[in-house]
Amino acid sequence: MSTTTKGLPGAMGATGPEGSAGVTVIDRISRKEKVAYGFGDFGNGFMFDLGQSYLTKFWIDTAGIAPAVVALIFTLSKLFDACMDPLAAAFIDSRRFGKRGKFRPVMMVSSILLAVMTVVTFTMPDVDMGWKIAFAAGTYAVWGIIYSFHQ
Repeated sequence: MSTTTKGLPGAMGATGPEGSAGVTVIDRISRKEKVAYGFGDFGNGFMFDLGQSYLTKFWIDTAGIAPAVVALIFTLSKLFDACMDPLAAAFIDSRRFGKRGKFRPVMMVSSILLAVMTVVTFTMPDVDMGWKIAFAAGTYAVWGIIYSFHQ
C-alpha cells in the first residue's frame, strides 16, 4: 500500500477536492500487481538459490572447503547481511532525490559491482586452506553487501 498527498507534484488518487493539501490518499495495489510482484520475487529468489547451490558445490568440490565450514560461512554471512540491509536502506533513503530518483543510480552502479563480485566469488586462489576459507568468506560478504544495495 502506498500513500500520497494530494496537491503535491506527482500525487496520485482521486478522493477529495483537487489541490487540497494535507489529504492523505491510499492507493490499493491490485491483485494483478500483487501476483506480478510475487512472480518477480519468486524468480529472483529462485536464481539466488540456484547461484548459492552452485557456489556451495564450487567451494566444496573445487576449492576443497569442508561442508561444515561452507555452512558456517553462509550462516555468518546471512547474520551479517541482516545488519547490512537496514544500513543500505538508510543510505539510499538519505540520498537527495535527483532526476533519476534516489534508488536508480545506486542500482545501476551496484549492478556492475555485483557482476564483478559474482565472478570473483567463483574464483579461488591457490593458497593454504585457511586463506581459501578467508577468501570465500570475504568475497561472499562483500557480494552480500553489494546485493543489499542492489535490492
